[in-house]
Amino acid sequence: RRERYSEMVEANPTRHFCTYADENYLPNVLALLESLRKHAKSFHLQLLCLTQEASKYAASFEAEDFSIFSLEKLEKEYPELLTIKNTRSQIEYYFTLTPSWTLAALRRVPLDKLITYIDADTFFFDSPEIIFDQIKDKSIGITPHRFRYSLKHLEIYGLYNVGWYRDWE
Repeated sequence: RRERYSEMVEANPTRHFCTYADENYLPNVLALLESLRKHAKSFHLQLLCLTQEASKYAASFEAEDFSIFSLEKLEKEYPELLTIKNTRSQIEYYFTLTPSWTLAALRRVPLDKLITYIDADTFFFDSPEIIFDQIKDKSIGITPHRFRYSLKHLEIYGLYNVGWYRDWE
């Protein structure tokens, strides 16, 4: 997929994104979705719902540009996730899901498409094409968290967002 990046973008302008959230993060996902609707030409966002509550609420927002997927379904596709689930805190387990979820989401897009993982609390103030133009055929774009002082304790989870991760398979 990487070798044909330029041709793929020119021939198929729809961008495919994936992210994950529980019910507490759904407002962020809805803000992300609305920002994509405002600034992206053509896109599809796949959401991995980390809880049944999130699935229930997110289902009411499904549309042509937004679809949901359950954690239970992901764990069935990748049973090795269950072997580590009880060895990590809930948040650490969620962070562990990113590669498996990105691959699962990639398998749900046409073969000539790419998938881009973005954090659920991402919000676009302009076209995402600006970022695609900057990273071109690179597979990772990272951004620092830039925690304000009162949130510095969260740096234990890392200095950078998972951010902008593209799976070329």
